[in-house]
Amino acid sequence: MEEKSNQLTDLIINSKSDALRQAYEAQLEKNFDEIEKLGFDSVAALDDTTSYRTALEKVTGLLKSPYITWQKLDTAEQ
Repeated sequence: MEEKSNQLTDLIINSKSDALRQAYEAQLEKNFDEIEKLGFDSVAALDDTTSYRTALEKVTGLLKSPYITWQKLDTAEQ
C-alpha cells in the first residue's frame, strides 16, 4: 500500500493534465483511507488483558524450551 502511495505521488508530480492529477489524487486518498483502516483494525485486535508477569513467563518459557511451551499454549496464543 505504501509503495502504491509512492507511485501515485510520483504520478501526481509528473502529470501535465489537471484532470489526470485530480484522478491520481482521488486514488491516493482512497489508498490512505485503506491504510488508516488497516492500522485501526490491527490496533483493535490487540489483546492487552494478559498481565505483564504472565506474558513474561510465556516469553521466557518460549526462549528456554520453545516446543514444550508451544504445546501448552492454546490455538489463539500459538
